Amino acid sequence: MKLSLTCTTNGASYMKQDGFLTLPNSDGEARQYAVTPGIRMALALRDTVLNAEENRIGMIVGDPGTGKTVASKAIVHTTPGAMRIVGHPRMDAKSILKAIYDACGVQDAKGTTSNLMQNAMTSGLVKNKLIVLDEANQLLAKPFEVLRLLSDEAGAAVICIGTLLFRRYMVAEQATQLMKQFMSRVGPKSIDFRALTTDQLAMYLIIPRFGKVNRDIASAWHHATGGNLRQATELAWSVERVMKANNIPTITAEAVQAAIADLGTTVAATAGLEKE
Repeated sequence: MKLSLTCTTNGASYMKQDGFLTLPNSDGEARQYAVTPGIRMALALRDTVLNAEENRIGMIVGDPGTGKTVASKAIVHTTPGAMRIVGHPRMDAKSILKAIYDACGVQDAKGTTSNLMQNAMTSGLVKNKLIVLDEANQLLAKPFEVLRLLSDEAGAAVICIGTLLFRRYMVAEQATQLMKQFMSRVGPKSIDFRALTTDQLAMYLIIPRFGKVNRDIASAWHHATGGNLRQATELAWSVERVMKANNIPTITAEAVQAAIADLGTTVAATAGLEKE
């Protein structure tokens, strides 16, 4: 499938094509990420939340390394005006408000939590804008009440992303009333990210990047990474380095073995790779 989309966010241009999305990594370097079923579902969830007339809050959950952070960046960098906030254990109502103000271009916003909240709700600051909260499992109840009010009263759309534990404590019997109110807005607008199968790794990551491969290579890739998207992507980058360093034009079992060893995994001897 040909996926071509150019968008500009914060002055930077990001290109998505041929099944890959080019995004900055944690060091600010451009990297290519596979457009997996999870990312496609995340973009569909974005559209659902933005187009909803009310209860404009969605949720993405999954185990570490299944592509949630990549999905959060994909959503933001393909959605004009969207902002990405990263949660942390000390983030309270005021600090999430200040992070939202910063993302909207209002630096060093002053005032009490109540004043900041009132201004955000009445000034149009977040009207029809998408707030993506990553690492949502790091937060307690009050920031979610801020997001709920901004959605209910100020016209913001919200997607929260976290581990499976995030959803569990949000719906647990001992969850606070604020959490229950927030989850009532989420409703069915929730998707789960899971590890990729061998076939999915081949279809969405290996073949678009390297061309035709045999099942032994795909199986070894899955064996080495467990279908974890983060590890599978790192292995792809390692294979590319090995192929470039050794002038290998087409992916081979030996190149994959060397890349697995280069990553320091212990599966090279047991991967069962066969030469193509």
